[in-house]
Amino acid sequence: MNHASIGYRLVLWVALAVLAPSAFGITTCAADTVDFGQRLTVKRFTLLPASDRSVLKADPAANLAEFLKREHFRVGTFNVENLFSSVGKFIPDPKTGRREKTKDEAPKPAEERARIARAIFDMDYDAAFLQEVEFNAAEEFCRVDLKGKYTALRVRGNDGRGIEVVAIVKKGLPLEFTYESHKNEPYQNRLYPWLRRVFSRDVPALIARIPGRAQPLFVFLGVHGKSMRTEIEADPKSETIRADQGERLTQIAEDYEARFKCPVFVAGDFNDEPNVSRSYAPLRNAKFKDAFDLAPGNQYPVGDPHRITHTYHPRDGAAEKRQIDAVMINEAGYGLVISAEVYQYLDSAGRPIPIPETFEERERQPSDHRPILVVLSLQKMLRLAGAIP
Repeated sequence: MNHASIGYRLVLWVALAVLAPSAFGITTCAADTVDFGQRLTVKRFTLLPASDRSVLKADPAANLAEFLKREHFRVGTFNVENLFSSVGKFIPDPKTGRREKTKDEAPKPAEERARIARAIFDMDYDAAFLQEVEFNAAEEFCRVDLKGKYTALRVRGNDGRGIEVVAIVKKGLPLEFTYESHKNEPYQNRLYPWLRRVFSRDVPALIARIPGRAQPLFVFLGVHGKSMRTEIEADPKSETIRADQGERLTQIAEDYEARFKCPVFVAGDFNDEPNVSRSYAPLRNAKFKDAFDLAPGNQYPVGDPHRITHTYHPRDGAAEKRQIDAVMINEAGYGLVISAEVYQYLDSAGRPIPIPETFEERERQPSDHRPILVVLSLQKMLRLAGAIP
């Protein structure tokens, strides 16, 4: 065989690998890009326009002049674990497109809801994302348990159990919030031919502005990554799905960053360790850093017990304690962080409850996760947005 023939066949092989990658065992996602399993940089997709957009107008009774003098703005994330009011266990029916009830699931007990509310009041969030909230329960929780002091913003996402990623915003703020969804981002992976959307729930965006100003103060993205439950043997702990979610999440965050050139916060239950896992390497490579690592005088490096937000208790073996919840911040927001902390639940006597060592101890908490509070410099944020000199 002459060299020309060899060269021609090599070119043909490469062309076929690009045009028909499945014939060569290469996985492709929702765009014409090839996944070689490295996930060290973000693959580029054509993002769909955000959907289900809504606007929460500024509280007309709020005092903007006083707000502009405030020092701090408090944000965070809290997986409140199955905050149901009436929903049972559901599975999707592919014939009807509706979710069919398969098992009754009791509403979250009033005592646990009260402890969740107490934690939110203690942290005094201005804005936060909650995970695992039933759509209908969100408004009731804000009205009853949070005593009408917060407004819930949410849309119905992709979760088969009906748990949503919900933003809560404190009433009385002189800010306008635009809320938009990215639940429809498509997905194509030969390991999961039945999945059509990349996000297990949604990645909603909360865009905060001073009324009348186009430049946002910040963009806040909510996350609830695919759980580590193994769906198929070829993908232990569902790492492939979560890694694909991490790539698309990063591109969405970078898209907001490029459009608005403002601080972008990515917060939630990542269901993996965002500071070290392969799944979220693209987010770290896009220079998003954990608020803990940006806090002045931070004494708690990655892996420190003070940063543990979740424990898992296998039947055989010791408890696994990890930080899988976080507030990740882009370069524009590096200088905003004043402090970051994991909230410690309190017992009936007001004493901090230690990190659970057993499943039974974890069940005594109102959630299997511990929430995060990040305190930001509002004055620096206002200057970045050009709202004050």
